[in-house]
Amino acid sequence: MDALGRILVVDDEEPVREVLTEYFGAQGYAVEAVASGADALAAVKRGRPDLVLLDVRMPGIDGVETLRRLRGLDGGLAVIMVTANEDFGLARETLKIGA
Repeated sequence: MDALGRILVVDDEEPVREVLTEYFGAQGYAVEAVASGADALAAVKRGRPDLVLLDVRMPGIDGVETLRRLRGLDGGLAVIMVTANEDFGLARETLKIGA
């Protein structure tokens, strides 16, 4: 059976990656999970996912900068920003970039 689509999960917290990978995998999606923005950029270069679930707060290249760089690679890539933070200014910023 073919996967419903490819999802890239980007989060520096392993438990979050595990839960999302398990959930979407059980729903029939092919899931790749990475722990950093740099790894996300490399994964997209290897093969375009149908959707990126991207954590906002990560060490190194944070989610906002990762989003900017992903837009440079592929302006049409579907990206959903994931965060426990309730910063509405940050939400507006990510929407302007194309999340």
